[in-house]
Amino acid sequence: MLLVSELLTNSVPYGTAPLWLAIEGDGGGLKVRVRDGAPALPQRRHHYASEVDEAGRGMALVDALSAAWGVEPVNDEHRGWKAVWFESRAAG
Repeated sequence: MLLVSELLTNSVPYGTAPLWLAIEGDGGGLKVRVRDGAPALPQRRHHYASEVDEAGRGMALVDALSAAWGVEPVNDEHRGWKAVWFESRAAG
């Protein structure tokens, strides 16, 4: 839930409506994608947010807590989109 929230929260100020959420499960884990209408790709900060910063931890959390993550440009006949995704694996 934390990582889904981070991706959706990031897409509000940095993306463009409409937002699209897809969650796929295969029994061994989940793949979550959040797509928005902005072609600009997210940037992971190379410095850590301080304890008083209100932002700057989202992609670092996704990186630390997911099995994998990435960004896919998505082009259709009308516009460029992007999908930010992460995978989680079931504990076993």
